[in-house]
Amino acid sequence: MLFELENIGKLRYAKIKLNGLTVIAGENDTGKSTIGKALVALLKTEFIARQKYYKKRKDYFKNRKFGFKRLRELLFDNFLKVSYELYPQYSSKNSYIKITFNGKYLKVFWDKNKNEWEFDKKSLTIKDKLYYKDITYIQSPLIWDLQSFFNSILQMKTQVEMEEDIKFNFSYPYLLWDLYGKLIKKRIEYISNFHSAQRNFIKDIIDGEFIRRSSNDFVFRRKGIDIPLIDVAHGIKSFGILQVLLENGYISDKGILVFDEPEVHLHPNWQVEYAKLIINFTKYGVKILVSSHSPYFIQALNKFATEERIENKVNFYVAEENKIFQKENNAKTLQYIFYKLSKPLHNLVWE
Repeated sequence: MLFELENIGKLRYAKIKLNGLTVIAGENDTGKSTIGKALVALLKTEFIARQKYYKKRKDYFKNRKFGFKRLRELLFDNFLKVSYELYPQYSSKNSYIKITFNGKYLKVFWDKNKNEWEFDKKSLTIKDKLYYKDITYIQSPLIWDLQSFFNSILQMKTQVEMEEDIKFNFSYPYLLWDLYGKLIKKRIEYISNFHSAQRNFIKDIIDGEFIRRSSNDFVFRRKGIDIPLIDVAHGIKSFGILQVLLENGYISDKGILVFDEPEVHLHPNWQVEYAKLIINFTKYGVKILVSSHSPYFIQALNKFATEERIENKVNFYVAEENKIFQKENNAKTLQYIFYKLSKPLHNLVWE
C-alpha cells in the first residue's frame, strides 16, 4: 500500500509505503503530523461514507465529498485550504492526497476552478472492497483528562439525535473524540490470546490496569486501590490507551494505527517497552504509521524488528526541507536519522 501527497501544508511531496510499520523521523514542525492527519482524513471519509451507504442507503458520492470537507475542517481547521499564506511557494502547483492498494487508488485533489476539494473520478467506488475497516490516531494521553468534556459531547449528540430541529454544529478535537469513542465502546466482546498477552504485558509494565466504572468513568487500579486519573502519570496513561484499545478489539489486522510522537511522555526505558509493543502489533498484522524524534525509540523499533525477523515490513523515512524521503535503504536512512537527532547533543558536548 502506498500513500502520497503533494503541496499539503508544509509538505511539497511525500510518498511512503504502508506495508507494516512505517517510521517518519525528523525535527518539530517538519510535516510529520501532516502525513498522519491527511491519511486519517482520506480513509475516515471513505469508511464513514460506506457505513452510511450500507446502513441508510445514503448517496455514497455526495456523502464522501461532504465527509471529506467536514473532516478537513475538524482535523486541520482549514489547514488544507490552498491560499497564498499557506502556499507562498507552491500556490500554482497541484495539491492532492492519494492512497493506492490492490491496483486501485483513492484520491482527492484541489480543484482550482471550483476552489474546493474533489475526489478523482477514477478513484475506487462502493463496488470495490476495502480490506481495512478503521484507522485510529493516537496523539496524546491528554485524552484521559478530558473524560468529563467528552461525556458532555456524548450527551449533546444524543440529544441532537432525539430532537432533529437542534443542530449539532460544534467544532471539537475530532482525533481525540474518535479515540475516546473507542475507549468507551467495545468493537468485539471476545479478544484473542494475542490481545490478552499484550494486555498483560502492559499491566506488568505499569504495575496496574485501567478499569472502566459506571458513566464511562475510568480509574487506574493498582494493588486493589483505585486512583483517579488526574493523579496518574502521563507515561502510565500512554500505556493505558493501548491496554483499553486491546480489550475493546480496536487493535486489529484490519485496522491502521497512527502514532504521533508516542515517546513524548515516556522515559527512555519505557520508550523501549512501548517500541516492543508496536513491533508485536506489526508482527500480528496491524499496519502502523509512527512519527518520532527520539533516537531511543527509533533504535528500539529497529532492534526489535530485527529480532522478530520482520525487517522487510519496516520502512524508515526522514522529514526534512518540506518533504518526506528515504536514503538508498533502511540502513542508510537510519544512519542519517541518528546523525540528525544526535547533532544537538554532540554540539553541546563539544562546544
